[in-house]
Amino acid sequence: MCNPELHSWSRHYDTILWTVTAIFASADGGLLIYAYSPSSKVSLITYLFGIVLTLLAVFFASSFRSARRIVHSDMDDACQKYASGTQNPLLKQWRVFI
Repeated sequence: MCNPELHSWSRHYDTILWTVTAIFASADGGLLIYAYSPSSKVSLITYLFGIVLTLLAVFFASSFRSARRIVHSDMDDACQKYASGTQNPLLKQWRVFI
């Protein structure tokens, strides 16, 4: 049987991961809309800020996934497959994301 506290921590890190990713994606989308609006005067700093936002999103996603991986290392094998969703080999998308 799986430890409910470990599942709670796993869900916590997963929720934080998706929340932070959504916030940064929204910020990047808003910056993209601003950059393509006809009345904006876009400079190189605007583009660099967008790149920095994207890199920060990947950094935070990576750090939350590594924290979740530490939680999963304390689970038994059956719980790890259930909590991480790795029963299907097609769900391994982390390298594509990075």
